[in-house]
Amino acid sequence: MKQTSRLLVVLTGLTLAVLFWGVFQLVASNYFAGLSIPEVHALFVSHGLVCALLLAAWAGFFVLRSRRKFEEAVAEKQALFDRQMADTEKMAAIGKIAAGVAHQLNTPLGSIMLTAEMLDEELNGNDEFHQEVQKILRNTHYCKGVVRNLLLYAKPHREADREESICFVIRRVATLFDHEMKKRGIQFETVVDCNECAVFCNVNLIEQLIFNLIQNAVDAQPNGGRITVRTIVGGNGRLCIFVNDGGAGIPPDVMPHIFEPFFTTKAADKGTGLGLAVAQRIAEDHGGSIRVESAPDRGSTFIVDLPATPPSVNPLAAASIGGD
Repeated sequence: MKQTSRLLVVLTGLTLAVLFWGVFQLVASNYFAGLSIPEVHALFVSHGLVCALLLAAWAGFFVLRSRRKFEEAVAEKQALFDRQMADTEKMAAIGKIAAGVAHQLNTPLGSIMLTAEMLDEELNGNDEFHQEVQKILRNTHYCKGVVRNLLLYAKPHREADREESICFVIRRVATLFDHEMKKRGIQFETVVDCNECAVFCNVNLIEQLIFNLIQNAVDAQPNGGRITVRTIVGGNGRLCIFVNDGGAGIPPDVMPHIFEPFFTTKAADKGTGLGLAVAQRIAEDHGGSIRVESAPDRGSTFIVDLPATPPSVNPLAAASIGGD
């Protein structure tokens, strides 16, 4: 609106300047010498009417254009509000469904995993059947992860927070991917200092956040590659966690949607589109944020920013963790 008003003022000034210049030229050329007063008056009135009509046309054009832009802005905000309301209603419905699904599935899934583990122990090193049992365990673990992600996104369960070293969390979570990373030929590296990366957090939720980011990095490299996780504690008292993969990168048209719930480019049996949405929500619930940097054929780096706490981890305990 301000820009339109300025432009209208400029055009009005130009119109008046042209009018006065025309009158000056007429006066300078003694054009009025042969005209009577009524004729001069009629000439000025006609010129004034022409300028007034021109200014009115310009004003009408700019008013209509401003009104159209205003209506478009209102429509856009209304559409955004409608989407937010739809998402809220969807999340409420998901919360109810997820609670029921979790209650109905967690017990049989746990039973399947326990039975598979007992069966694996009874096989006494039979490699052929061991691989099959591992498939059962991996798929069961995937199903439990789907249920957990639904619950975490729909209604995160906050337990008591405590101080925890992100170094320990990263290494605990990484062990869950040992078999899959070896199978795909993925090298895993951590560059962290266990004495300087403590956060006051819900440990289970932070583990889920790290799990989702590493899972995403593994999925981005089906034919092998490298995953690097490093931490940096800045002078502003913030802890940054970098999870880098050597995948194909995120296409520009996909980038704006990666944190949207249920958005995924993976096959239906590979992802639900909730992993990164859950990670974002967990980070925000802990007073932090998450963002991504990516380039075609250069991989992606997810950066989690969390408030750090003063280090209180025992150096001996850190040393006992061992290498990567």
